[in-house]
Amino acid sequence: MPTTTDYQYTILARDYTLGDDQSLPFDDPFHVDLRVWYTPRAQPVPIMMIIKQAPLPHGQLKSHDTARPALKPLLSFLSTAGINLDDQTVNAISYCARALSSQPIRRTSHGLVVPGIELLILLDPDAVWEEVNTVRPVPATDACIKALEKLVLGDGGSGNSVDRCAVCFEDFCHGSEIARMPCSHVYHSGCIVQWLKTSNLCPLCRYQMPTS
Repeated sequence: MPTTTDYQYTILARDYTLGDDQSLPFDDPFHVDLRVWYTPRAQPVPIMMIIKQAPLPHGQLKSHDTARPALKPLLSFLSTAGINLDDQTVNAISYCARALSSQPIRRTSHGLVVPGIELLILLDPDAVWEEVNTVRPVPATDACIKALEKLVLGDGGSGNSVDRCAVCFEDFCHGSEIARMPCSHVYHSGCIVQWLKTSNLCPLCRYQMPTS
């Protein structure tokens, strides 16, 4: 399959909670949350194509020499979609891992809280459909979009552990109108409506809404 390195990326520092049932072969976990986006032409809302998460050895990620081998689980996953992570991106991940070296690993009642990053990749539109064998998104039906549960965010929060919209990446604010999908994930109402008009998949879990 042809591969592409034509993309833009952003790296955000995040803390992640690993469940107690998640056994690891190393004692210095560093969580990498990979999200690949594509913005169709003439569409205002990007489509999330790939979600992949993996705890990786922090010590290996901090070294330029071992960062790429440490990222192998994610690199292999990307290569199946025709995406080749270039050296500049790998070096940026390694730099962030070094910058977060002082972040402690701590145990809470919910599990092990570890440092990590969210790697957001935005693909060039031409690279996706012309070079990468990817399924085109299908919009959800108007009926199921209108049937979304609408809520006004109060002091009690959204009832969901997510504190920001995964479409626009803005935090939920008191008084915001949010919409809940059947999979229970919530988003700003306007954001998820625009999203579903292009793709029937939940941005977080890829739950499939009905299509025509």
